[in-house]
Amino acid sequence: PGQPNLIRDSSADPDNDGVKSLAEAAINTNPTNAASAGPLPAPTTITDGGQTYLGLSYPRIRTGVLPTPVPYAAEAYSYVLETSPDLTTWTPDPGTGVGALVQVGTPTANPDGVTETVTVRLPAPVTTPPGRHYIRLRINRR
Repeated sequence: PGQPNLIRDSSADPDNDGVKSLAEAAINTNPTNAASAGPLPAPTTITDGGQTYLGLSYPRIRTGVLPTPVPYAAEAYSYVLETSPDLTTWTPDPGTGVGALVQVGTPTANPDGVTETVTVRLPAPVTTPPGRHYIRLRINRR
């Protein structure tokens, strides 16, 4: 029972593509093949109601999907969104309530049949004081 330990060093990058093994497993790319492609987390801007927001799009394994070549389930990972005003102090997204990130639309299934892309945005437009704010994604094994 449980998830197999196929990644001995989750911080390693054996294919030297700049993406750590843990992140590659959590987005269904091959950590030993730099040519394996899939969407990576990426910043974006979102216009809503005439306002512009900082957003982040990221792939994640869909809940309930057990990929055939990669024996992981979505439940094996936590995808933690964090925000920061200064790139030094990071706060996990509360999920709901004041200050929570806003999910944009519904997750979109990716062609691999295993992952979906989720897009979130900051709750305040980029022009709102106090100014800069950042989003990052942290992936952990459960």
